[in-house]
Amino acid sequence: MHLWLSFVLAAAALAEDPPPLGIVRGHFIGYEGTMAAGIVTVKLAKPAETAYACRSDGRTYIERDRQRIHWRDVAAGDSLELVTDRTHRLAQCYVRMVHVVGPQPAKYPIVRTERATESFAPRGSIFYSGVVSKVEPGRLWIRTRTDGLKDLRLRPDTRYTANGDAVEREQLLPGMRVYLRAGISWDDDLEIYQVTWGEILTPKP
Repeated sequence: MHLWLSFVLAAAALAEDPPPLGIVRGHFIGYEGTMAAGIVTVKLAKPAETAYACRSDGRTYIERDRQRIHWRDVAAGDSLELVTDRTHRLAQCYVRMVHVVGPQPAKYPIVRTERATESFAPRGSIFYSGVVSKVEPGRLWIRTRTDGLKDLRLRPDTRYTANGDAVEREQLLPGMRVYLRAGISWDDDLEIYQVTWGEILTPKP
């Protein structure tokens, strides 16, 4: 309980204004906590913006060069693209997904586990969040806050994650709020690499 309260106080001290929500870009400053829960501090890309802090936990998906990594693999100053949200219980900034821009440093070698098709397919570096409007075997429509209705292609190897666990496409239903990692295909169509949804779990006191 005391550790959790310290994370909340740290976030409040680092950001007087409410942190941005949705898809944001910035530079990694640092992370305090464990793999289970902690606080990440980010400096927005715009020079005039101050640093802000968001909560992260074991369900936060962090990737670089198509590989899942952890905060210990991110160096100060690395450029980040984040999908942020707000927890239901504490109304606190929470990080759902992180894309670290740039190749993996040599001092942190990791084993590649991507599917075979990803070796020649373009990497998804576009993020969307919104509510599912319609789902078909090869297409997904979501309604976003800024771009309205978006029509995207579902790849045969699109990954689906609910509450941190891998699931089948059939569990993706209209009305769900989802977070997408997408990219542009060879025929200039938006295609989805990963769909994430589910409740944000908060530590018990």
